[in-house]
Amino acid sequence: MRQAVIYCRVDAPINEFTKTAISAQENMLRKYAHKNGISIKKCYKDVGCSAFDAERPGIQELLRYTQSEPIDFVIVGNRSRLYRDTIPDTLKDLSKKIISLSEDNYERE
Repeated sequence: MRQAVIYCRVDAPINEFTKTAISAQENMLRKYAHKNGISIKKCYKDVGCSAFDAERPGIQELLRYTQSEPIDFVIVGNRSRLYRDTIPDTLKDLSKKIISLSEDNYERE
């Protein structure tokens, strides 16, 4: 079975709306993985963090994990959850493994 990690991020501080938003992101990504026979190894989240900040705790944990554990994909709802504008050097090794449901026209249901 193919293996993946998922990553969710909202830039607003934690509140009821952001809790709902991050939960919805995670549920959407898990449904996609399940429908496509992909095993989710870990879920990483950042709340209240900008995509311009490469030192986000969740993204740093994801990078450490993917350096030591083999994965096939990093699944996100949109690449903007991972980065803005240009992919940072720290994520370039993962660039070919990123599945962005909205940008790559993957079915989300």
